[in-house]
Amino acid sequence: MDPSIYFTAENNGGHEITYFHGQLFDKTQWYRKLRNPLERDRGEHPIEWQKPLLMSIIAGLATGLGGLLTAFVNTSASSSHISFCLGLSAGVMLCISIVDLLLPPLVHVVLRAIYVNIYSGIFYWIIWFGLGILAEVILSKLLPDEAELGSSLLPFTNVTKFKTKTEPNTITNTNTKSNTRTNNMDLSKDRRSIRQRRFRLGILLAVTLALHNFPEGLAVAASNLQDEHLGFVMTIAIALHNIPEGLCVAVPIYAATGSLYEATKLATLSGLTEPLGAIIALFLFSEIHKDWHNALLQYSLIFVGGVMVSVSVRELIPEAIKTGHTTAMRQGLVLGAIFIYATMYFV
Repeated sequence: MDPSIYFTAENNGGHEITYFHGQLFDKTQWYRKLRNPLERDRGEHPIEWQKPLLMSIIAGLATGLGGLLTAFVNTSASSSHISFCLGLSAGVMLCISIVDLLLPPLVHVVLRAIYVNIYSGIFYWIIWFGLGILAEVILSKLLPDEAELGSSLLPFTNVTKFKTKTEPNTITNTNTKSNTRTNNMDLSKDRRSIRQRRFRLGILLAVTLALHNFPEGLAVAASNLQDEHLGFVMTIAIALHNIPEGLCVAVPIYAATGSLYEATKLATLSGLTEPLGAIIALFLFSEIHKDWHNALLQYSLIFVGGVMVSVSVRELIPEAIKTGHTTAMRQGLVLGAIFIYATMYFV
């Protein structure tokens, strides 16, 4: 396709002017704003960047609050808490990805069918959704599996929390002692394998939700720039659904390591991509080629939605099923979806 359909240029007294989709695009102005993203045109008020950035930090730190809730989770093998929390995580992520990330761009394409080719829009939607799934699969392959994690998880692992109880030394039969010792060793290996698998899942969830929190930072900053009340409501809504997201990350890490501090820290770090997204939003909303950043935002949401659906279906739900408490997993799945939908609808 001829690029001149999208870009045309003319020389206006030595000052090159470019048109993008028929709209004026001043390269000199673009480069000036690139050096100083918060600079506005003459006669306009400067962007108030402090409040949008502060609101995005508040919303992002809510994931740490979710991490602290793991203190109330019973991680013993007989407890159904882990299965419930993993189901809750899957419900949260599936509801967010479908209702908030995937459906709006698709509806947008359908509603604009009069102006654009609907088949082209759906094709790009499928491509970016597939790229998100592919990215999650590749990331899962890059992370070490249980065998590659080594003999110990991390230096901060609370080993005493998972120490296998030994039987009293009251059996005199040598063969019985040997069998008991062998059974304890097998049980210890099984528990270590479960802990390693859950630790790996926690890292995968942290990366996934960090990707998800990035466009949320864009939303918080954009809403605060548009209207003070709207920005406050958006900050509260995103902070509320960041709490179970923090729980998503922290529960597998806490179950694997027994360290509340490390689980909460990783959950908090996964939310700090929101301020980064806010900084990018402050740059984008300095009125630089809106056609570009709108399309980029839509595609990034679809991509992240694909990642979240994939990690929920391929990792979270199977891990919850392996615990043997499928009823608790289903309850968590439904409750997580209801909670997230309620924060979207009522707040």
